[in-house]
Amino acid sequence: MKHRNRLIFIAVLVFAWAGILVSRLVTLQVFRAEELGERAERQYQQKVVLTPKRGSIFDRNGRTMAINVDAPSLYAIGGDVADPAAVADALSPIIGSSEAEIERVLRRRSGFTWLKRKIDGEQRERIEALGIDGLHFVTESKRDYPAGRLACHVLGFAGIDNDGLAGLEYEYDKYLRGKPGLMLGIRGAKGGYLFSAGKIVTHPTGGNDVTLTLDFRVQNAVEAELKPAVEAARARSGTVIVMDHESGEILAMANYPDFDPNNYGRFDAFARKNRAVVDAYEPGSTFKIVTTAVALELDLVDLADVIDCGNGAIAIGSRIIRDHHAYDELPFREVFEKSSNVGVIRVGLQVEEVPLHDMAAEFGFGRQSGIDLPAENPGLLRPVSKWTEGSIGSISIGQEVSANPVQILLMGAAVANGGYWVKPHVVARVTEADGHVVYEAGPERRRLFSERTAALLREMTRGVVLTGGTGEQAEIDGIPVAGKTGTGEVSAPRGGYIPGAYLSSFLGYLPYDNPRFTMICLIDRPQGKYYGGDVAAPLFRRIGERLARVLEIDSIDQDYAVLDELPQSEPGPAVGNGRPTRRVLSQPDSALVMPNLHGLSLRDAIALLAEIGIVPVVEGEGGRVSGQTPSPGEPIGGRTVIRCGGTGIAQNRMR
Repeated sequence: MKHRNRLIFIAVLVFAWAGILVSRLVTLQVFRAEELGERAERQYQQKVVLTPKRGSIFDRNGRTMAINVDAPSLYAIGGDVADPAAVADALSPIIGSSEAEIERVLRRRSGFTWLKRKIDGEQRERIEALGIDGLHFVTESKRDYPAGRLACHVLGFAGIDNDGLAGLEYEYDKYLRGKPGLMLGIRGAKGGYLFSAGKIVTHPTGGNDVTLTLDFRVQNAVEAELKPAVEAARARSGTVIVMDHESGEILAMANYPDFDPNNYGRFDAFARKNRAVVDAYEPGSTFKIVTTAVALELDLVDLADVIDCGNGAIAIGSRIIRDHHAYDELPFREVFEKSSNVGVIRVGLQVEEVPLHDMAAEFGFGRQSGIDLPAENPGLLRPVSKWTEGSIGSISIGQEVSANPVQILLMGAAVANGGYWVKPHVVARVTEADGHVVYEAGPERRRLFSERTAALLREMTRGVVLTGGTGEQAEIDGIPVAGKTGTGEVSAPRGGYIPGAYLSSFLGYLPYDNPRFTMICLIDRPQGKYYGGDVAAPLFRRIGERLARVLEIDSIDQDYAVLDELPQSEPGPAVGNGRPTRRVLSQPDSALVMPNLHGLSLRDAIALLAEIGIVPVVEGEGGRVSGQTPSPGEPIGGRTVIRCGGTGIAQNRMR
């Protein structure tokens, strides 16, 4: 009996234990299967996000301004490197990281870790030559700006993860960035993650392409003249903007100092700042366009009316405002042409506060213009209730009010286009890979003043450039120019003005009788001569002469070079005698032939092809071109390949 009871007891225990096991198995394999599967996957897999290729950026004529190239990124798996100290010593001079940081990363006992992302082909070759076990590469997409510094403040730059950080790269990031991919690494038998044995779960999706209103030729001409002008004046900085005043399309926007977006980290914040939209200044005498416009519109004054200029001085409130030249009486036309502060203040007093404020507001002072660039400064236009007794005099001549250079440019545009405010923009359209347009800019304009007022202002701005006017140094042989000089004091951060600091400007358009574009030139704090007519007007003339050729304005000699050197990137790639090889080529579209790319750097090869209508889709990682198809001198048709470091770069014809 005891034996039987013992058997029964043992059987109950066995069945109970079996029940517990079955219950546990059901729980693990049915109810917790998904949770445990994910936990197991995390133990033998690691995820790495693959950055997508950003969309390309082109100028209005299809020239490449920003593209993507494939770049190798170096990584290691914690614990896989046998001698971290020795490896750190070997890698440090190649990748530029400290030995201590590299060794710290290599001594991690588990997981994927980056050592250096987006290195160049030469760095990869040097690392591979070391023959170190445990180091691996994965190909990522890297942003490249083939023209170097050209239009750097407009383009901005993208960071290591291909996210837009400044300029258009930031403003249009949602269109450009694409969608990231996902790669899984699998833990090998020895515990390391084998990404070569893993898989790409999701392929990155490229971003949309952006076409700008900028004209590469116009931008290049502007930058070629701006830098030497700033340096010759020993100025703090300079800004030039060129706009189609009918549509609001920005044809060029440049600042100096500038920077190389391929190496933006080597430049300080001042060099990277787009002062054309971020900084606001007192416009000085260019603002006299507003005062004159409202006076003409209200029919308070005529061009022939004689204005008392007070022998060069006038008391407004507690201030005495003086002219740079003393005049007794002048016809209003000459008040404007000679930029008499006293004469314009007399007219401003007739206009009175509210109409002057309202016209300035209509011009856009005190609010953003809406240009599609980040961090636009709205400037300052105080409500009339906050004006002092002397404000009417100060504001009439462009003091106690501030604006960014784009806002100032729009004053000149309104004169050139017949009295309209136009919305400025730098992006023409955004397209998907198949050519579908997802965004397209359209002109926005509103009337500021009548065509009659515009015609009188055009006549007066023409007089500024003629003999005796303040802007006569802006005149171009063979082309009638019109515009307005400006010399503003630079405001101090805590009020008042910085002694001896001036902003010299010239705002104008050409040709006077049939305007093609409006341009503003500003030089911040020149040393020595500082009047706008002496500093900014000559810069306007030199740029205007170049643009007349580029835009084929008939009344100027058309004999000019068809081959211009592009701005050099930092540090500049060199071949042969050390001169950069990037150039603008003039080549008929119907007879494109393959240039000789052998030995060029990857960036130079891409830039050269882009200039003859080839949009690069880079697949190689080498530093220099080793082969090409078609051969040099052969016609280009269909698919074109250049080989770089043993791999190919596929090319597609542009439009």
